[in-house]
Amino acid sequence: MIEFSDDFERFDQLKRECRDGQASAPMFDPGVANVDGKRAFWLALHDAAGRTCAIQAFRSDFVEPNLADWALGWVLGVYLKREELLIPQQLDVAPHSIAKSLEGRIVYHGELWLDKSMRGHGVMEEFAKLGIFLAVVKWQPEAVWCLCSNRLATNGTMTRMGYAHLERGFFNWSFLPDGADEVEWLAAATRNSLELMIRNMAQQ
Repeated sequence: MIEFSDDFERFDQLKRECRDGQASAPMFDPGVANVDGKRAFWLALHDAAGRTCAIQAFRSDFVEPNLADWALGWVLGVYLKREELLIPQQLDVAPHSIAKSLEGRIVYHGELWLDKSMRGHGVMEEFAKLGIFLAVVKWQPEAVWCLCSNRLATNGTMTRMGYAHLERGFFNWSFLPDGADEVEWLAAATRNSLELMIRNMAQQ
């Protein structure tokens, strides 16, 4: 069963239950971030016994002047509001980063997790694509972006989800809280690649 909701208090509860007490990321914490129904939603996958097998969340932001200049300040800001410290190794992204060309209505995709018992069967990719599809229908964004680990970026998972662009080292942290990766990849899907993903989904 798929659960769709904008109740992020419940999302935090679900995540704590299935992730050994781990709280929601600040980007989706209603105590420090604006995650009302107009700006954010989440999905959960439950098995027949009601056990949560997968979660993910999306939020829409108006980004200016571009994602490269906006993202670091946004991430540092939401962590600071929760009194968690992040220290970046650098303040700017690579000169030719796709983030410099992404602006306007942009959707952030985070909190993606799948139970180990369901991995390796394409469930994560299809679950993620469903969420991305719903985000595109809801907000008609210029792009969808997320941060991912080296493993997900290099084993083909992100590409199979529909992310056409992968960029290593978008964020590099000198000091980071639990749950964050020292070197984070940027995964991005622009409007053109999102439209292609949806066409491919319709043909399956």
